Amino acid sequence: MTPTRKARHGEKNYPAFDRYSLVHTVVGGLMGAAGASAGQALIASIVWEAAEPAAKRGMPELFPRSTIDTSQNKVGDTASLLFGWWLAKKKDGS
Repeated sequence: MTPTRKARHGEKNYPAFDRYSLVHTVVGGLMGAAGASAGQALIASIVWEAAEPAAKRGMPELFPRSTIDTSQNKVGDTASLLFGWWLAKKKDGS
């Protein structure tokens, strides 16, 4: 699978939410538990989503699915991260 191809319907990295959404939720939870603000979590997610295609092109072996995320998948990844952040903040009473 070539990493320069955008994910297609039915593939991972195509829908808003996929099995990797859980990873983003966990990362958001860790960020929230570490004291990151919502803004910091949002910026980190946006920066990652912007850098991810270059990482997939340069090091596709590090990614189980090296297809490029669709726009809806990037939004879903960011929503998942913020959901994890919110859960962590809710748990600690912030």
